[in-house]
Amino acid sequence: MRLLDSVLVNLGLSQPFRRFLRELLMLLVIVPGRATFLNLSRYSDYAEKTFRRWFRRQVDWAKLNVTAIRAVVPGDHEAVLAFDPSFIPKSGKGTAGLGRFWNGSVGRAEPGLELNTLAWVDVTANTAYTISTEMTPPEPAAAVAGAAAADPATATAEAPPAKPTPKDKGKNKDKSKSKSKSKSKSKSKSKSKSKGASSSAEGAEASRVDAYLAHLQRVIPHHDLVTLRYLTADGYFGKVKFVDGVKALNLELISKLRRDADLYYLYEGPYSGRGRPQRYDGKVDLSRRDRFTAVVSPDPDLILETAVVYAPRLRRCLRIVVVTHRHTRGLAVLFSTDLDLDPVTLYRYYVARFQIEFLFRDSKQFAGLTHCQARDVNALTFHANASLTAVSLNKLQAVQTLGQLPVPFSMASIVRRCFNEYFIKKILAYLADGQSLAENSPAYETLCNHGIIHPVAA
Repeated sequence: MRLLDSVLVNLGLSQPFRRFLRELLMLLVIVPGRATFLNLSRYSDYAEKTFRRWFRRQVDWAKLNVTAIRAVVPGDHEAVLAFDPSFIPKSGKGTAGLGRFWNGSVGRAEPGLELNTLAWVDVTANTAYTISTEMTPPEPAAAVAGAAAADPATATAEAPPAKPTPKDKGKNKDKSKSKSKSKSKSKSKSKSKSKGASSSAEGAEASRVDAYLAHLQRVIPHHDLVTLRYLTADGYFGKVKFVDGVKALNLELISKLRRDADLYYLYEGPYSGRGRPQRYDGKVDLSRRDRFTAVVSPDPDLILETAVVYAPRLRRCLRIVVVTHRHTRGLAVLFSTDLDLDPVTLYRYYVARFQIEFLFRDSKQFAGLTHCQARDVNALTFHANASLTAVSLNKLQAVQTLGQLPVPFSMASIVRRCFNEYFIKKILAYLADGQSLAENSPAYETLCNHGIIHPVAA
């Protein structure tokens, strides 16, 4: 792969490790079956132990990917950043980073791993390329215990009180005051426990958002990605902490709000002449958008309406775009922290964000993203970055060769072609000295048994 060769030279890696990376990124898309250390070694001259050892090496994947992207993607293309986590199933108890994460394919939290990935979205070509991915840390144990204590389903049922006998009635009268005091104390304790559980859950949520922001802070300033100006993310990231963190990186966030979001119109009337100037002019009712401005939609089935409003939860003014389907009347509320952003451009950028999902899909189906058998966090991060980078580099190589990304783009076709090229080179290596491949020759048997678990005789 010519593109990869030109990029690896600038990473400051040793020549043996550059050769290993080149072969690994090629193997991930051609190896049939699971991309485990043992299976990779069957199609390579490297031993299984070599793969295990070198998967713990540190590589500047962001520099590798950004250099490759800027070498291929034209500078006049519209581009934004996209950020999104992805669930990775993982069994066992000794894996680093194992916790409960949201699995969108089944609609619930499940035990496993989570990757948070930053991608470059080429809006003009409507595709995405990986920049960097990291492991999301699991929730703290205190938060999990607090959530379990707050769950009423885990509480044991109390036995019903026994009926008092006539002899016990007098004693019950004397103890009524002490019982009322104890009940008030127990209520105050239960309230404090519920407050503690909610605060621990908020702490876990905050720590996860902190991890996402730390990833962005490590990558974006050091690779001059601020020039892309916009970061797109799904509705989960419409939180004040994440919004403030993105703004601190000199980026504008494009995301999604709930349909019942608390929003207020801005007051644009004259000053009354007394007291503090009026800032807001009533609560926004998204079912009645008579104060919104309609814009021309790029999709004839959609209605776009926009306004600049104030969001108390985010403590800032937002440009929002309400997208309504003409037939189903489904409604989505998109927003941007850039108040001057064109509403149609805001809609196009948010729609282009979904291209990062195809990166996850292709990496899981064709590059073994979920196949890593390591338990060390460095090896897991290395494998995830290598898998996503292998898909991105093959897309970039197709763009460099053909001048543009094929439409429709098929990663399955790329994988099949890569394997054909690999196996043809294996055959030509046996024919390099003018030899022939007779069906009863040892070389023919070697090629027939290439990559299999146990040699099989014809």
